[in-house]
Amino acid sequence: MQTTSIVITNYNGGSLLGNCVESIRRHSRDYKIILVDNHSTDDSLSTVKADQDLLLIRLPRNLGFARATNKGIRASVGQHIVLLNSDTVVTPKWLDKLIETAERSPRIGIVTPKLLRPGSSIIDSTGHLYQYQTATCLDRGQGQMDHGQFDRLTELVSTSFPCVLMKREMIETVGLLDEKMFFYFEDVDYCLRARLGGWRVVFCPQSSVYHARGGSTSLGDKLWIDNQSRGYPLRVMLKNYQVKNAIRFGGNYFLKLLIGLLAGVKNSDWRYARSNLRAALWNIAYLPLRERMQIQNKRRVGDRRLYEYLGSRCYAWGKESR
Repeated sequence: MQTTSIVITNYNGGSLLGNCVESIRRHSRDYKIILVDNHSTDDSLSTVKADQDLLLIRLPRNLGFARATNKGIRASVGQHIVLLNSDTVVTPKWLDKLIETAERSPRIGIVTPKLLRPGSSIIDSTGHLYQYQTATCLDRGQGQMDHGQFDRLTELVSTSFPCVLMKREMIETVGLLDEKMFFYFEDVDYCLRARLGGWRVVFCPQSSVYHARGGSTSLGDKLWIDNQSRGYPLRVMLKNYQVKNAIRFGGNYFLKLLIGLLAGVKNSDWRYARSNLRAALWNIAYLPLRERMQIQNKRRVGDRRLYEYLGSRCYAWGKESR
């Protein structure tokens, strides 16, 4: 069995990081952990025991999730690369099942496990329900008790990245995460790019991982990130959608930002007004013309594959069922 690289990007993960690494060591085989620390100021690194199975990359400042993760991917080895959050705990055979699913088809590029809330049977996510008009997502099954209602191999439009397995062959054709996105939406953007290139994104229910959603993000950081990411859905549309759809839905989103700006001014909510103004100006300043050209040149499927509902397209082990 080939070595799988497990890339963990950590920023002030506290004891959660140690629990994550310990669970990997207990329940995994043939792996290499690449721990990228985004200039943490807490003692999270002290919770991890140094060993030959772990490569630590220390960054001089917080570069954001996408940029830090890309550094981990560049340092990776093997044909399978797992992106894993520091606030996760893996379970027996989690990695074996992800690899088995990835190898079922040469066109499967991304595999996500069943994400559960820590120590419970409450679902955190089984992939995304993608909303094409706004380039936003909902997590399938979030908050529901797990009664096996999602226990079918399912093709997705998109999925969140607390834990995903990627094929190196896909990364070499699709590229790395968008480093303009500091945090949030880099997962949506990447899945769309992969799907437009003809790769499949699949949910594997046989692999389970516990995820303490937001467990390593403080309230202050979350508010800052929410404001910073307000313009990211527009960037996703401008990069990935066909011209007429990028103009139509991107224009609607840009108008929404301007209305939000005016509403913030009217209500003297200056934080909200500034975040909408910043989102609009940021998209103008970083208009993704080069990125769009690269993505569209590799396009193998039309936008219809992005907005048709794929949640009912399930795959039994060995055959496809509807």
